[in-house]
Amino acid sequence: MKTRSEPLGPFAVALALAFLGCVFALAFNKIEDTDAWTHLSFGRWIWEHGAIPASEPYITTSPPFPYNNWLFGLTYYVAHEIGGLAGVITLKAVIVTGIFAVLLALALRPRGNVLLAVLVLFTLAMMLRFRFVERPDTVMMLCLGLSLLCLEAFVAEGRKWIYALPLVHWVWANSHTSIVLMTVPFFAYLAGGWLQGFTARHAAPRVSPHLLGFAPAPSPEQLKTISLVFALSLAASLLSPYFIDQYTHSFQAVQSDWWRQEITELNRPNWEHYKALYVLAGLILASFLLNHRRVSLVDAGIALPLLVLPFVAVRFMWFAAIGAVYLVRNLSEFAAEYRISWTRRPVVLAGALAAIVAATSLHLLRVKPLDFDPLKQTGVGIHYAMLPEGGLAYLDRAGVSGRVFNLFQWGGYITWRDFPRRTAFIDGRGFLSDELLERAGRAITIPEVLDGLQREFRFESVLYYVPQPQHPVEREAVRAGLALAQPNWALVYWDDLCMVLLRRQGPHEPVIARDEYRYALPYADVDASRLGEPDYRAGLFADLRRNVRETGSSRARVALGYALNEVGEYREAIAALAGVRSTLFHNFEHDAHAQTGYAHRMLGNRDEAIRSYEAALAAGRSPLVLQNLGLLYTQKGLRREAIRHYEQALELNSSLVSVYRALIELHRAEGDTDAAEKIAVRLQGEEQVAAGRKHFRAGTHAYLAQNYALAISEFEKSIAANPTNPAPYSNLGYVYYDMGNRDKAFEYHRRAVELDVNAANSYYGLALVYRDRKDAAQAIRHWQEYLRIEPTGLYSRKAKLEIEALRR
Repeated sequence: MKTRSEPLGPFAVALALAFLGCVFALAFNKIEDTDAWTHLSFGRWIWEHGAIPASEPYITTSPPFPYNNWLFGLTYYVAHEIGGLAGVITLKAVIVTGIFAVLLALALRPRGNVLLAVLVLFTLAMMLRFRFVERPDTVMMLCLGLSLLCLEAFVAEGRKWIYALPLVHWVWANSHTSIVLMTVPFFAYLAGGWLQGFTARHAAPRVSPHLLGFAPAPSPEQLKTISLVFALSLAASLLSPYFIDQYTHSFQAVQSDWWRQEITELNRPNWEHYKALYVLAGLILASFLLNHRRVSLVDAGIALPLLVLPFVAVRFMWFAAIGAVYLVRNLSEFAAEYRISWTRRPVVLAGALAAIVAATSLHLLRVKPLDFDPLKQTGVGIHYAMLPEGGLAYLDRAGVSGRVFNLFQWGGYITWRDFPRRTAFIDGRGFLSDELLERAGRAITIPEVLDGLQREFRFESVLYYVPQPQHPVEREAVRAGLALAQPNWALVYWDDLCMVLLRRQGPHEPVIARDEYRYALPYADVDASRLGEPDYRAGLFADLRRNVRETGSSRARVALGYALNEVGEYREAIAALAGVRSTLFHNFEHDAHAQTGYAHRMLGNRDEAIRSYEAALAAGRSPLVLQNLGLLYTQKGLRREAIRHYEQALELNSSLVSVYRALIELHRAEGDTDAAEKIAVRLQGEEQVAAGRKHFRAGTHAYLAQNYALAISEFEKSIAANPTNPAPYSNLGYVYYDMGNRDKAFEYHRRAVELDVNAANSYYGLALVYRDRKDAAQAIRHWQEYLRIEPTGLYSRKAKLEIEALRR
């Protein structure tokens, strides 16, 4: 049955064009995706050699692996040859705009409700802007949208566009390995269309049309044509250098735990960060129920399977766009059925046009609250926020070439920028063996691993990110400078993002002698206890000032400001902190305002100190900043303000013993003895916990330094102070395990899990003991308990390998 889409009036056309213009503006941003450089590098290789590489041309640490996206890479490189980076960015923006033009055309069939279509799709564009990158999944979405549009136009209007689909699918197959998804719309039309026709003929007459009705189904002749085109599309998709591998590569690529856990976009989208996706999915499902009088099994067969994919991995968020199309269509049918006509009024359409243009402008100008995508920078060029350009420029100046051990996200950029003068150890494809991937991940913190990799792969330089540890034990190790101590490597460069290490006793000894940082380490706190040592003090300030001068690092400015405050040079500290800027990965402005506030407080400038501390709070809430504000308001006699800030500090960190004491005094001064007594009771319990925490930190530091006797003493003191905390028991278990005392290790790990059934580290420790005792069943059970609590991360992968080994 053929139907025609309703024609659009001039106001509707203007709204549709404005929407597409906004999409283009949202997509016209600097290159920030690190994988874009891998695609451009392969496009350049194909362009220069006139062939598709038969073996891996860039990463020699990996076995040969095909570049399945050859047509995408070549097309983008041709755009670069024509227009440089502007050509690349323009092509990306055109493809993204094309995607939304196709989605809009689909959403307007058959009711033509432009208002609903534009509002839903514009919201979707804002939600998906982080995926507006130079990646082949944009070609996937364009081809998938064209597939749906051609099939829809053929069934609804008899248009012959369907015969272009084999060409569309050939482009898709040679541009992205998601070609297997081509089958979804075909199966939906063939199976869903047949079932819908069958149900409409046999079941629908027995049900009241007020309860259930069906949309027109494809005719038998149309199903035959769709089957033929499907066969031709399958054949066209196999016209690729990789033949059937195009259908299996995507599944092979995500088999390893390392891929799924270390590559952020392969993580599942959670509610905390992706609320809009969950809301959209709920609306899509509700719209199908709302449209129960015009059920389309074809539409459901397309939208619902693809709607599952965004919840599998962040990388698949694009597929939410298909569900959004059917949300619009279902709502448009509902509006038409109930004669809701205001959605077509010119004044409403004009208001919507003004709203989307204003929202786009405010978003691009980073006006709150629409400044939710800090990574995007509108315009032409490279956004270096996630690229180690500073480190690579240093290697250029220092004359360091050859293979570099690098963070995997940076390999593509190294290849594009420097190959063959400089080659990457790994790139964003991650095509190393799981064993080598694990070794590479541990190398930066374990000297023996890094040295072993160097002997095997002969690299003389390391280009890695400055770590931002999250786990308390990791933070303790990093702050102490222990986790990244590499005795055979010298730190010669660092900035706010990356650091460069050169191998000692290698070809770059003169560079090390000139540039090594011996005192200021980007991953360790300034050791205030050593500032009284003349050599340390002079060396630290020289390192920090050199770093500020050469890199402009905000990390160095904050460290310099802190050190100057510690030695009483408060005015110099204020000047050093003035140029601090936050990055995508660290809120340096908060730190700078807090240190500036401290300097003003020590100079007696209370009002200036308060202003600085308030600025720090605006950049991020901090218990120490709130504590300092409480002190300043107390000094100014503003007791109620002081109490408010102290209470907020305790909400963020209940271990601030001095804050309890200050509150007791303030409540007594206010005549509120009951409040003072309650806080005194809390203080008594917290002093005991604080003592345990102090010994725990000392024990952790001693354990990391392999001073086992001191570690045991400190952990036992921590337990004595706070016997209900499972952490020191768990750490004692590992100390004794490392010492070879399995019985003691078992005892302390068991006590930890008795105190806390979710003490993951001790389940892992118990599993190690059971494994050593040859009790495979118990070892497997305890590793499974660990995986229940900690399903991701390095040790989860180790646990799975241990379980597999025991089951053999």
